[in-house]
Amino acid sequence: MIDNLADKIKTSKNGVVNLTHKIQKKDFEDENVVKLVFNNRKEVLNFSRSLLPRNPKNVYRQLGLIAFRTEILEKFISLNSSKYEKIESIDMMRLIENDYKIDTLETDKSIIGVDEEHHIKLVEECLHSDKYFLDYKNKYL
Repeated sequence: MIDNLADKIKTSKNGVVNLTHKIQKKDFEDENVVKLVFNNRKEVLNFSRSLLPRNPKNVYRQLGLIAFRTEILEKFISLNSSKYEKIESIDMMRLIENDYKIDTLETDKSIIGVDEEHHIKLVEECLHSDKYFLDYKNKYL
């Protein structure tokens, strides 16, 4: 996933790439899940924590892994927080509202966002079968 994101940022004309995953039905109405829709060029049109649009076939989930070119990241942090960024609590809205384009990269692998206490248990369960965690655990713990 990360290697693909690193490759994509090298060719991005917009200088920012947001990793996405096709939304799963269980996440569609979850306000902790940032949803997005994009245009035919795979550039983000909008983000929301609400339903967006009603047909989940056209909605993706932001995974929270975002690649920036240095100049875009510097510009991003120099911009003031925007109206919809504050309303939705989605920092990427700052770029959208300031007319920056955000590329997307779809992956077939989902991740678990830890937004509430019950998410911790889900992550811990996944770690029991994660190769990298097990390698680390066997070597250092």
